[in-house]
Amino acid sequence: MNARTIADLDLRRAQLAAKAETLREEWLTLPAGPRASTLGKRIKAIEEQAGDYAEILAAFTTKELRKAS
Repeated sequence: MNARTIADLDLRRAQLAAKAETLREEWLTLPAGPRASTLGKRIKAIEEQAGDYAEILAAFTTKELRKAS
């Protein structure tokens, strides 16, 4: 991976995390019900996607650190 790819992945991870946080703030204001449940599931999926990006970046960083040693 080159520096541009890493930056793009990190940007996407940050965007997803920010979106999840915004949706979580909205979710906290909703009364219990189907809309809140659906939004909660959507937040969870977005957080999982952000986590996937973080794992990819961590794996690459670890691999690169091993190469440099």
